Amino acid sequence: MTTANHRHLPLTAADVGRRVSLRSLRLPASPSDASDAFDTVGILRSLQPGRVEIERRDGSLVALGWPPHPSDSGLAPVVAGRVVPPEVSAIELQRIAQRGWPPRESRRLGDWELRWSDTGGRSDSVRVGVDPGMPLALALDAAREWYSERDTIPSLQVPRPALTPELRALGWEVTRSVALMTAANAGAHGSEATIQATTQTLEFVHTFEPDNEWLGLLHDDEPFEAASLLPVLVAPTHVTFLSARDSGSGALVGIGRASAAQGWSGITSIVVAPTWRRRGVASHLTEELLRWGATQSVPRSYLQVLETNEVAHAMYASAGFVTHHHYDYWRPVS
Repeated sequence: MTTANHRHLPLTAADVGRRVSLRSLRLPASPSDASDAFDTVGILRSLQPGRVEIERRDGSLVALGWPPHPSDSGLAPVVAGRVVPPEVSAIELQRIAQRGWPPRESRRLGDWELRWSDTGGRSDSVRVGVDPGMPLALALDAAREWYSERDTIPSLQVPRPALTPELRALGWEVTRSVALMTAANAGAHGSEATIQATTQTLEFVHTFEPDNEWLGLLHDDEPFEAASLLPVLVAPTHVTFLSARDSGSGALVGIGRASAAQGWSGITSIVVAPTWRRRGVASHLTEELLRWGATQSVPRSYLQVLETNEVAHAMYASAGFVTHHHYDYWRPVS
């Protein structure tokens, strides 16, 4: 089996603990015997180059050969595999999340994707899959060259713990770490929704594109070039821009955004006006965007939050979100 087969197995060590189904080739007793396939279903307990271990329902542990070079282990090599629905692998969920925050330019490198939007963040990073189709050092050189043409330094978005020792050995370091969290969407809601936040009533308004006031609040929270980010914000086919207003004064007190694709809704850009923070507005924005996801007939939502943002983690957990996996952003040291 060549390393090229590995790109068809979108599982990494970030998926340890998930229920998976793997198809393997039984090793023939003699060279003249034909190989036959068999399936193994269970909980992924470990995954490393050459070997994967699955715990079956009866508690037994099955070891199989995993790319690259599974034949070196003397184990039956895995030729196909997936996380069992409705769960989804870390690699696949990152592909889905890209649909909700797409780059303006991209280039495939095996099952990696080089992305650029001139906005910073996830749309200006390499979405690292399993196999770039070439040795890692050459893939990193190709990324450096591609981003150099755009006057920037490459950043890799890597599900943890994939490639951690290899990237460190090649002179890369983690610049920030993120948790990707998921939750079930809430029930359907009417076209006009109001909720009580502290002693004030908020009114929610959904629009198909952001106005200058919406963009202004986002700009205050995290400066950006609106001309660069706007095409990214409005790119998804199914997207909503949520504004929360004080029903008394009409003042904009918070914003949020969600998009729907491939059975998931992605929540981003939750920002609360400074004078309204720590009053529950962010929680209500999140709940409203979960309800919007339900109206799009998608059962689950995801969002990304910095590991260091403990307040946001607690707030999202109270809304029903749990951590699906962690990923790190890597940059070359020099």
